[in-house]
Amino acid sequence: MRNPLLKIVDVAAREYRATAMTKAFIFGTLVVPVMAWVIIALVIPLFDSPDQSLEGSIAVVDRTDAAAPVASALALHFDTDRLRAEHDRQRAEHQRVLDMDDAPPALRKASERALKRMPRSPHEVEVQRIDAGADDETVEALKSEVGRGDLLALFVIPPEANVPGGRYEIYTGRDLDFERAFELRDVVNRAIVDTRISRSGENPADVRALVANPQPDIRTITDRGETDANPAAQFIVPMAFMMLLWIAVFSSGQYLLTTTIEEKSTRVMELLLSAVSPMQLMTGKIIGQGLVGLTIMVIYGGLGVVVANQFNVMGLVPTEALPWLVLYFVMGYFLIGSFMAAIGSAVNELREAQSLMGTVMIVMMIPFFLWSLIIRQPNSTFSTVASFVPPLTPFIMILRLAQTTEPIPMWQVVATTLLGFGAVVAAVWCAAKVFRVGVLMYGKPPTPLTLIRWIRHA
Repeated sequence: MRNPLLKIVDVAAREYRATAMTKAFIFGTLVVPVMAWVIIALVIPLFDSPDQSLEGSIAVVDRTDAAAPVASALALHFDTDRLRAEHDRQRAEHQRVLDMDDAPPALRKASERALKRMPRSPHEVEVQRIDAGADDETVEALKSEVGRGDLLALFVIPPEANVPGGRYEIYTGRDLDFERAFELRDVVNRAIVDTRISRSGENPADVRALVANPQPDIRTITDRGETDANPAAQFIVPMAFMMLLWIAVFSSGQYLLTTTIEEKSTRVMELLLSAVSPMQLMTGKIIGQGLVGLTIMVIYGGLGVVVANQFNVMGLVPTEALPWLVLYFVMGYFLIGSFMAAIGSAVNELREAQSLMGTVMIVMMIPFFLWSLIIRQPNSTFSTVASFVPPLTPFIMILRLAQTTEPIPMWQVVATTLLGFGAVVAAVWCAAKVFRVGVLMYGKPPTPLTLIRWIRHA
């Protein structure tokens, strides 16, 4: 007689092959990440052609002041000598960083990218000053020139633009991309604000110097040294950990549910039970689909590492949380997998399983609804209490451990881990009772009360 453990291994291997070796799984789980890897690692670096220099004319109808400050500001901004000097300065600065032997890798990569994107030559734009008294017919004719591409843009600045909250008009053609349009808008806005400041009797340069925000150099100190801080990444990384765990757990759990229902409805289950016991079958199925979930987590986790490295935020990834990610995957999967195996064995169709899964899914969505609050206050009363609710434990705890603002008391980590795996034992025990009764039962699907009765009396 074959060893019972080897029978479980056989069932697990069959379950893994039946799921992970199918075209649907390969396409849905492998092809998409591979495509993302290719895009990030190979395609994005190919977008290294320099930006196009802006060439053409801009018309300005400046009615704000007799001195036409907006037109003057645009003319100064596009002064040929100034643009050439600024272009050479930026190129020299980026080249200086690349020539530095001790330049930080992130700064070196940013300078290399900026150098590739810089236009080969500075902009060459002529600013046409249109008489402030130009009538509507003249303005319409200028609009037509913009539409034909003879003008890059037309600015109509009325006198009321000098009043706080005032508005003005910009007409752009197809040859002006959105970045250049924003650049022109900023120049005009600055000129209008400077005019307001001058009319109040102050020096615009002095006022701007006084109100300019200081620029801090934010650095994060980790066990690997200092790195550029990225507050957004520090906020998103814990969410990424939880998403990775959630996707791996529920994808494999869903596979377990559908394969169990499919085998039961096609009577394949009866053939399997002629060779193995219900407990061996359930254990093998859970382990096999668990390996599928682990495969998914490795694939998407590897994709996350590539993305983090590409965007220079690898130093913000809490690598000390990775072992906990694996541990919580085992905990979360066996909890959810037990529910899925029990539900799949008790029903005859996937539609019948939805009603039994509704309550479970509502509870499991709590981390999604409250993830931002948990990250911001990882030691709050809710975060602490929710960590001790077994279905939520792995997802809440990985959020708390992956954030770096507040340390989590070690006693909570140990206590929630022991409680979580205690719940795993209870869940597997209950699932085995339901599985033993429901796997060969057909007809009307059981109610939650019926499942409880099976657990008590099986």
